[in-house]
Amino acid sequence: MRKIKTILMSDQILVRQCLWVLLEKAPELDLAAQLDFAATELEEVLELHSDLVIIDPDSSDIDGSDTIRSLVSGTFPAKALILSGRAEPKRVADLLNAGASGFVPKSSPVDELLWAVKAVTGNGFYLPPELDAVVRRKGSTWSAAQPQQVILTPREHDIMVLLAQGKSSRAVSEQLLISVKTVEAHRAHIMKKLGLSGMAALAKYALRAGFIPLD
Repeated sequence: MRKIKTILMSDQILVRQCLWVLLEKAPELDLAAQLDFAATELEEVLELHSDLVIIDPDSSDIDGSDTIRSLVSGTFPAKALILSGRAEPKRVADLLNAGASGFVPKSSPVDELLWAVKAVTGNGFYLPPELDAVVRRKGSTWSAAQPQQVILTPREHDIMVLLAQGKSSRAVSEQLLISVKTVEAHRAHIMKKLGLSGMAALAKYALRAGFIPLD
């Protein structure tokens, strides 16, 4: 499987180095470079022909919008994923309008960043559930251009919740009066839509999204 060539950009050395240590454990990523966001010339970034650029614009006077536009519209376009501690809806909407494919708050766990990477590089995009609706109200251009974050059909949602609760495919099939084969097909489609791998990841997603209670 071809790995995702990834660049990390932040003005803060500690942020870049910590991200590198965390993300180098992800087998699907090929970490190509860690660069200073403000000091690096855009041409240098474009010459690396990366698939994904994870950008932390927090400590820079540059808002990141121009960089994002250049990254996503160049000869070798890359996906841009924003990692930021500033999650004001208008700011997030502006970055998405510029062409970013996702936004992850710095308060998020590492698993959420990895989910976002999978969603973005899988020709999707990512916003945490708590930001999705409010950002759409603030960012008309982006809202009109993008589909909802991850849309599950009512049947997929029911199956996802039951599986996340720890029920087996057979138990789900009996409860919903469908075949085990149908449950398995839905499960595979749900996991692909959400960019997840394994039932533990599905359970974490359902918990964070509020679909199942903590207890």
